[in-house]
Amino acid sequence: MSDAGNRDQYKGWLYKWTNYIRGYQKRWFVLQNGLLSYYRNHAEMAHTCRGTINLANAQILPYDSCTFIIKNSGTQTFHLKAPTEVDRQKWVTALELARSKALSAMAADTGSEDGEINMGTDSKEVEQLIAQIDQKLTDLRNFSQTLNHNGETLSRLLSEFENRRQPVGEGPGEDTLVKALKERTAMQKIMLNAMLNSCKDVGDFLANEGKRWKRLLEYERGQRQQLQDMVEQLAKQHSSLEKKIISQEGLSCSHPGFPSGSGTQQRGTLKRGGAASDDSDEEFHDAEENLGLEENQQVIKISLPNTTPSAASAGGLSTSPTDQGVAAPGGSSSNASSSGGGVSDINAANKEAFADDYESDVSYEEDEEEVKARRRDSRQLKVILNKRSQPSMRKQKPQQQEQQQQRLSGISQDSAKSAVATRPSSSIRVRRSAIPERPNYSLNLWSIMKNCIGKELSKIPMPVNFSEPLSMLQRITEELEYSNCLDKAAQAADQWEQLAYVAAYTISAYSTTTVRSAKPFNPLLGETYEFDRTEDLGWRSLAEQVSHHPPAAAFHVESKAGWTTWQEFTMSSKFRGKYLSIIPQGVAHLLFKQSGNHYTWRKVTSTVHNIIVGKLWIDNHGDMDIVNHTTGDICRLTYKPYSYFSRETPRKVTGVITDKTGVTRYVITGTWDDLIEGARVLKVDDSKAKQVAETKPAVVLWKRNPILPNAERMYNFTKFAMELNEPEEGVAPTDSRLRPDQRLMEEGRWDDANKEKVRLEEKQRAKRRQNEADAEAASSAGHGSSDHQAAWFKPKKDPISGGTIHCFTGEYWDCKQRSEWSKCPDLF
Repeated sequence: MSDAGNRDQYKGWLYKWTNYIRGYQKRWFVLQNGLLSYYRNHAEMAHTCRGTINLANAQILPYDSCTFIIKNSGTQTFHLKAPTEVDRQKWVTALELARSKALSAMAADTGSEDGEINMGTDSKEVEQLIAQIDQKLTDLRNFSQTLNHNGETLSRLLSEFENRRQPVGEGPGEDTLVKALKERTAMQKIMLNAMLNSCKDVGDFLANEGKRWKRLLEYERGQRQQLQDMVEQLAKQHSSLEKKIISQEGLSCSHPGFPSGSGTQQRGTLKRGGAASDDSDEEFHDAEENLGLEENQQVIKISLPNTTPSAASAGGLSTSPTDQGVAAPGGSSSNASSSGGGVSDINAANKEAFADDYESDVSYEEDEEEVKARRRDSRQLKVILNKRSQPSMRKQKPQQQEQQQQRLSGISQDSAKSAVATRPSSSIRVRRSAIPERPNYSLNLWSIMKNCIGKELSKIPMPVNFSEPLSMLQRITEELEYSNCLDKAAQAADQWEQLAYVAAYTISAYSTTTVRSAKPFNPLLGETYEFDRTEDLGWRSLAEQVSHHPPAAAFHVESKAGWTTWQEFTMSSKFRGKYLSIIPQGVAHLLFKQSGNHYTWRKVTSTVHNIIVGKLWIDNHGDMDIVNHTTGDICRLTYKPYSYFSRETPRKVTGVITDKTGVTRYVITGTWDDLIEGARVLKVDDSKAKQVAETKPAVVLWKRNPILPNAERMYNFTKFAMELNEPEEGVAPTDSRLRPDQRLMEEGRWDDANKEKVRLEEKQRAKRRQNEADAEAASSAGHGSSDHQAAWFKPKKDPISGGTIHCFTGEYWDCKQRSEWSKCPDLF
């Protein structure tokens, strides 16, 4: 025990009660600045704090000769034991002294020279202060006007007096003039004294209020610093807990903070597992339900959408004020801010060590209200899933295997060829398969983000060090990597198989987020991105940034396979210190030419974790409803949130397709980072309390492509992602490929890229200020406003949602053929 030469710090060894298994354990305690913190040993002080209690709100209760208890007004309680009675008394004395200092500091912060000041200053008090200052300034202005008036009168009288040629007192009227001069001089003197007194009064008032508000500001700064330290400390505790669970359970491959490939580690998709909130009785009941199943059968639970047939057939879209004029499907995605998904139960051999590691009472759960809301909005379906029979496939002849695979996928070789332009293979462009490796620059993300808590992500200035050399327009285009799912959907046997492939396509868009946590570049207003893959993939796309506040991008794709998709992508974000939630608000549309089926859906919430400390990782969670507005069918996909204490497979997705009458037609299950399978429902038994559905053998709807060698050194890009920013001739001058800061970053010149990024952003601000000035001038002249007009998209009323969406005009490709780019603004 020592003070380490610091009078305000006291530290030493104490025994802390952990649990009934381990009892009291030796811990290193540090008392400083009114906070009592503890660690396993001295070395942990640099990185991992096991717990902290604020003494200002705590009670210190001696228990026996060597034991004492510290508890605060919340739920924290420390049961501590000193080696000797003398040590206990020293600690209690030091704690009482620290508590007294903390209370005194709090009282000093909340006090003033004339009395106490309420630190919870509300808007009314601020308004009163402003009103007082305004009144005093008004008095000063009145004095100033009076002095100016009297000064002018006095100056006029003096001029008249000097212009007289007769000596003073000799001519008629001299007495009257002198008398007037004396009166005006006396009046001016009185007003000057009054103004001086008023100025002194204002000065004293502002000085006193300045001291008061300075103390308030210092208090708020202290509170902010304390909150920042607490958040940082909690993040370290949380990170330590994560590492312990991973090391004890050997689950590094399944933890979202670690890159996981498409290997068999994640193939627990069809493995039975209850929800994170299931209790032991429910789990036992499920175990009984599995008895009597055949070896090739599995039981899973899927949430059914609580949607009436009429709502589904009508489109299921409702306009939301947060959608910026774009409507969303009924049962929109959950905005749960927490993450979840699955780690298996802690086994008995590790319970003892885990209980000790979990001293700090760190909890990591979904918001209770959001869980309740999701439960209210869904019904459970028990599915008896017939697994794929691999041995029978191996026994078949190669020709039979090929035919069966084509039948299951719903697309033949001929239809696959029809999706591609009929050009000779030699004319197809060879695209790159590597980009320059990422430089090793170190920069602390928390040092930038800690001052941005509560701000919108799009308004946070970020250096390129935290980005990847792609723009948001290119990231949206990257969703087309698995466009073959839509090609298969276009050739599907029926509407439900088609919807299953559409669902697989929407899920595939999240496949790279397990290893891609870097931020894309925010597009400049008017920036575009085209990607013409007609030669090899049969489609071409165009994206344009159509709005800056709020940021919105319009996107359009047309395919030779008979489908067209478009969307207006916008989002909101919530940064809360430890995590960042990204909530998409745009609606995606998909239309199949042959069947006329028109689908819409809204993306789910993505949450970036470990902003402060640890490896960044992303979790996708919430519900997604894919609605067929032509037939009334609906697919409800549930992205399971990650949870350390759940038995669910990490990154799990389950889904069910129902027709317009509510009958279950198809089930979907898998993981959004690896594999999605679907199975057609044979029959549904409604005789039991829970609906029970039996399916045909599962079919692979989507599987992630293998990760390229050395991908980790190249921003974890897939080959498709590497092709997105490859230089190409003939594109518009506003194309993202031509953006200089993004190109410099890809080349590894990050310092130059940061300078160029600042230049481009300042150029955009100057242009926006000029546009605002022009709009104001036009409005004053009665010519109306001149808002930004997109070059290749025009706002129209969405016939399904009733909102406004930017639709492709079709002019871009004609202008490209003629190299006519007069519509393009000067961006770069």
